[in-house]
Amino acid sequence: MRDMTPICRPPLLVCILAIAIALQSHAAPQPTNVQSDPSRNPGNSLFDETGVLVGSADAMPIDHFGDKMKRSGVKWLALQIDNGGKKREDNIAAI
Repeated sequence: MRDMTPICRPPLLVCILAIAIALQSHAAPQPTNVQSDPSRNPGNSLFDETGVLVGSADAMPIDHFGDKMKRSGVKWLALQIDNGGKKREDNIAAI
């Protein structure tokens, strides 16, 4: 008689995954232990939003990525200028 185990496994895995997703979606929210940072400037709330750190301006041309970042909800962008004491002349020129 032919072994049917490999054929039967995928539906079982799908069933297990569906149950796990259902349980996770109905799970009680976990309490977050947010501690305030006394050294943080409360005026810097911009950095609580989604942002992008860019190491090389040439690798992220704004005409290509600008609309994608807007649609993704990016609120701020930081461009690396100083690399451990050595200025990034390529990024400075891009500004």
